[in-house]
Amino acid sequence: MSQHRRPPAVRFPLTEDRAPAAVLFLALLGGVSVLLLWRWQQDFRAAELRIVWWAAWLWLAATALMGWRWWHALARGWLLWTGEHWLLRTAGDAASLQDAPRWQCRLTLDWQFAVLLRLEPVAAVTSATSLSAARSPRPRWVWAQRTASPAAWQGLRQALVWSQQQQGKVALSPELSA
Repeated sequence: MSQHRRPPAVRFPLTEDRAPAAVLFLALLGGVSVLLLWRWQQDFRAAELRIVWWAAWLWLAATALMGWRWWHALARGWLLWTGEHWLLRTAGDAASLQDAPRWQCRLTLDWQFAVLLRLEPVAAVTSATSLSAARSPRPRWVWAQRTASPAAWQGLRQALVWSQQQQGKVALSPELSA
């Protein structure tokens, strides 16, 4: 796509949404149901089965904890497409837009009414003394839902699709594959 076909700038609010937590809870409930059904069907006189039983419960508990932490770590604030790059603004950000870290946005899940995005920091091209080069942010997960801003939803989706196409062109570039 040419430069003049870039989607316009978009500012999309990232609000706390309980849908990912509900999906995680239902998966956890399914795991508990399977373990209880297994316990009901089996005779646990053998020590090996008891060990597997408790290991399965520990694994399920660890998975629940990781899911809870992931949901609480979802970015809240604003996702900004400047027309050239992605920015993430959270409530505690004090940096100006020029000093804010730039992100590469990867569309992980697209349900048309909601998207799950993985934001990965773009390597800083500025000097080592700048704020963005001094501390590189960790990758972030973003859950964006149409109900957060129906007016900006179409613009966000256009920017996402365009940036995904541009990432694909860079990945397939013959200069980079050599």
